[in-house]
Amino acid sequence: MSWYGDGDATENGGLFCVACGLPGAEWRCARCKAPYCSAPCQKGDWKQHRATCAGKSESRDLKCLLQPCSFSSWKDLGRGDQLLKLKKKECFGLALLEALQKMPAWRLEPVNGRCVVWILGARDGIEKRQILEGGWHRLLSCLDVGWDIVLIGPEMEEDKAVLVHNGTRVFTFAMLLHEIELPEHLQKPSFVCAFNSGVGASVPLHMKSWIPTLVLLLRLKLPLLFTCFGLHEARLEASLFEALEVNFTKHQEGHFGHVLEADKPLSVCNAMFTWLQGSKLEEDGLANAAEAVQKQIEACQLFQFLKEMRSHRLILSDPDRSAHTGWAEMYDGRFVPALKHALEEDDDEKGGIQQIVRCAMKTVAAACEVPCCARLFRRLGLEALQRFGRWAAEAEWTRHQWVREEVQAWLQDAQRYLDRTASFPDLDAISEDQETILFHARLEVRRATPLWAAPERRTSSPLGTVGKGQILQAQALKGLWVRVSHRDNEQRERSCWLHGYDEEHGHVCDITFWDFSRFTRAEAAKRIEDASLVAGRARELATSWRRAVEGASDLMR
Repeated sequence: MSWYGDGDATENGGLFCVACGLPGAEWRCARCKAPYCSAPCQKGDWKQHRATCAGKSESRDLKCLLQPCSFSSWKDLGRGDQLLKLKKKECFGLALLEALQKMPAWRLEPVNGRCVVWILGARDGIEKRQILEGGWHRLLSCLDVGWDIVLIGPEMEEDKAVLVHNGTRVFTFAMLLHEIELPEHLQKPSFVCAFNSGVGASVPLHMKSWIPTLVLLLRLKLPLLFTCFGLHEARLEASLFEALEVNFTKHQEGHFGHVLEADKPLSVCNAMFTWLQGSKLEEDGLANAAEAVQKQIEACQLFQFLKEMRSHRLILSDPDRSAHTGWAEMYDGRFVPALKHALEEDDDEKGGIQQIVRCAMKTVAAACEVPCCARLFRRLGLEALQRFGRWAAEAEWTRHQWVREEVQAWLQDAQRYLDRTASFPDLDAISEDQETILFHARLEVRRATPLWAAPERRTSSPLGTVGKGQILQAQALKGLWVRVSHRDNEQRERSCWLHGYDEEHGHVCDITFWDFSRFTRAEAAKRIEDASLVAGRARELATSWRRAVEGASDLMR
């Protein structure tokens, strides 16, 4: 395809002709004020424009113009090497087309007679490459109007030019959505698309950054398309949407999925999709729900960090000798094949040490934003971080200045969080002033662990012990303490607490499943209050039991 760049993506939208995309559009449609560069251009576009012209209110739904397509899956488009080439070029455009064909009865509003779509989390090597290579031509021909495709994502290369071809314009913004000042004609899109967003990927670091953007999009009350890598992500996405009381459709299977990224061999791009539009909650209610969701994500982030902290500390303490050992330890002695291949191909000639320290330092810096993680790492990992700082500044560990600067920035972030964190004499003290937050997860116990009546200093006798391999249902988190539901020897359901970390052996439990709790503030407070009453009653019973034992001992004497 022949594309040309003209103008600046930040210029006023009235400068661009809706028909040909050229700047300098001074003519206007008398009905809807859509801009044109000349009278002949406007006249030639009328047959197409009339269906979406704001002057015809009954025709303001772009979805009415969407043409049916003669194919429903890859098998209808070819086979062999030809099909493989087609998949690499067209998989995202066809996934979007299929989703539009199956969109619920929501309107797609035109903007100045055009279809404006935001593509969030876009990348040069995937979405932009496919568009510029003609990989979206089936989509554009099935909805035959002028398109403004707005590519938004921090991984994009900066490109202020507006790329134009045959009435389609492509805008690039190399930043996050909330950082952009969009020109007026792009500020309210017809719909929004987030391909493989990772919002349901069980990776708290990625999920946290999505919540403010998701809330912003829900407030716009526009159609939102989210795709994901499969059922495992769809489940957690649905749980998140329910917690925010989002209006969304049940996830559907996509028939144009494709493994596009070599480092993600089990990840089928756009394997499933769902449509969202707004939330049932009012402004304040949505803000409160989002805050509760963020806290639950941080609870999961804390638990994952407990599992990985010993490995990260080992990596940072001596990267040259311990990077591979620490990294393998996080994966229980195994390298994921795709990760191993990526490390072997790393250009540092040290088996991927630069890649390992980048990942470790990014994880530590992000975790230290969570107060309890920062307290724990200050107590157990501060010395390793200081050694790493000296190594990163002096050693020849990467040939890329941008990698060195990136790691140094994360190092400074982590140090800043730790500097404003107090020191604690022991692990129990870390949790004393932490709030109790809801945390719905299934945990597998790694070693025999005592259970306690309440999250307090472990000076009294425990209620009992839970054995290795036992499955517990987590209900809440208070610092390093986890409230769990546990069946005793008489098969009675009991609520008690366990401490999630041991200085000698590391983390106590692994998360096998988690999702979001959908509670209002009042309901959440009541649950926590009820749990406190149960814990108080359990303490009273434990005290009575000890006194009875002591009394029996006195009688025996």
